[in-house]
Amino acid sequence: MKAVIRIRFRGSNLLIEPNNDQAMEALPQAIKDFAWFNEEYGRYQCLPMFFPKIVKELSSCQANIQINWEINRDFKLEKTLDTQFTLRPYQQEALNSWLENNNRGVIVLPTGAGKTFVGLSALVKKNVRTLIVVPTINLLDQWRERLLEFLTLTPQKIGLFGGGKQELEDITITTYDSGYLYSHRFRDQFGLLICDEVHHLPTENYRKIAEQLIAPFRLGLTATLKRPDLKHREVEDELIGSIVFQMAPEEVQAMGYVADFDLEKIFVDLTPGEQEAYKKQWGIYSDYLRKTGITFSSGMDFQKKLIKRMGWDHRARKAVRAHHKARMIALTASEKINALDQLLEKHKDESVIIFSEFAEMVELVSRTFLIPAITHKTPNKQRKTILKRFETGTITKLVTGRVLDEGFDVKRPSVGIIASGSGVERQFIQRLGRILRPAKGKKAILYELIAKETLEVRSSKRRRPTTRKSK
Repeated sequence: MKAVIRIRFRGSNLLIEPNNDQAMEALPQAIKDFAWFNEEYGRYQCLPMFFPKIVKELSSCQANIQINWEINRDFKLEKTLDTQFTLRPYQQEALNSWLENNNRGVIVLPTGAGKTFVGLSALVKKNVRTLIVVPTINLLDQWRERLLEFLTLTPQKIGLFGGGKQELEDITITTYDSGYLYSHRFRDQFGLLICDEVHHLPTENYRKIAEQLIAPFRLGLTATLKRPDLKHREVEDELIGSIVFQMAPEEVQAMGYVADFDLEKIFVDLTPGEQEAYKKQWGIYSDYLRKTGITFSSGMDFQKKLIKRMGWDHRARKAVRAHHKARMIALTASEKINALDQLLEKHKDESVIIFSEFAEMVELVSRTFLIPAITHKTPNKQRKTILKRFETGTITKLVTGRVLDEGFDVKRPSVGIIASGSGVERQFIQRLGRILRPAKGKKAILYELIAKETLEVRSSKRRRPTTRKSK
C-alpha cells in the first residue's frame, strides 16, 4: 500500500493522518513537536493556525509520500489589486519589515500615523483573499470606506460580518465578536489575516479567530501592543508574530506627519469632605493589604491576588469595594469641574474633546457645560450625527468615556482633556492620538486632571512611562 498522509479538518482541529507505518515514520519530527497524538485514532492533530508549518515540513518528504490536501490552499485573487496612494517613508519601512519577517508580525504606530494604509498595502502586495478584524462597527465601516477609496475594488468584492450582516467575499471585514462566533466559516478561506487594534486578540474567545484560520500571512496593527495581563506575548508568539516595526508619537511628530503637541498635568485638591471620605476608604483597603501581606508588582496583581480572594474572604470583598469607592472619589473630584471650566474658557475658540473613565462624570460634564456626550449607551445613529457635527465644526466641544478611545477618525480636535483615566499606557496613547491628526498650523495639547495625594497620581505615571514631552 502506498504511503499517504491525509490533511483535513475535523471539528476545530487539523488532522494529520498517516495511512500506514511508512507514512508515520516519514512524518517530520517538527510536526510531532507542535501537534499532539490521538492514541485512539492513531493520528496527529493540531490547531489550524499551524498549517503553514505543516506545509513547510511536509514539503521535505513529498518525494516518497503522497500528500492528500483536503482543505483549500488557493487564496489568490482573480484580479490583481492596485493602490491609489503613496506610502510615507516610515510606512514603507514598516511594510518592508513585515514582508522580510515572512509576512507575519505586528506594526506599532501611533493613532493618526496611518496604520490602515500599511494594512492596505500588505493586502495589495500579497494579493490574496483577506480577513480584516476590527473591534467596532464604526471601524468596520471605516475600513470598507478606505478599501473602496484607495484600492481598485468594487463593493461586490467586500463582505461584512457584524451589525447583522454575514457576507463572505474576497475581502471580508468582521468585528472581533462576529469573527469569534463564525471562525469556523473563515478557517480555509483566507490567505491574509489583518487584525486592527490587535491588542484585543489575546482573550479567551477572540484568540480563536487566529487559532482557527490557516492563513499563512498575518498582520497586527495597534498603537500599543502592551497589555497589563501580559497576554500581548501570545500575539507575538504564534497568533500573529513579533513586533516588526514601531514608532512613538514623538518620532512621527518630528517628521511632520502628525500635529506638534504638548502634555500638561493639572493637579486639583479634594474638598475637605472628599478628602475625609477618601482617607476612610483608602484606609480600609490598605489595612487589609497590610494585614494579609499582599503586595503588587504589576496592575494584574490586583486581579490575581485580591479579586480572587473575594470568593472566600469577606474582608477581601470589603477591601475591593473600598478601593473602588476611593478611586471613584479621586477620579470624579468636584474641583475637576472648576479646572474644566477654566480650560474650556481658555480654549473656547478651539475644538476640544474631554475623556472620562466613568459615565457619571461624562454626564455631569455634559449637564454642567451643555456639551454633547457620547457613551456606550449612545445609539449608533446619534453617535454618527454628533461626530459628523464635531468634525465639521458645528459643535466644538465633546465629552466621552472609553467608547471613543479607539474606532473613530476626526481631524479637527486640537485640545484633549483627560478628566479621569486608567493607568493603562494604551489608553493614554489612544487618547493622545485623537488630537494628533495633522492640519496646517495646528498645535495640539493634552491635559490630565489629577487629584492630589490620591491613587490617581500613580496611575498618571504608569500610563505614560515612555512619554518625553510633558510639563
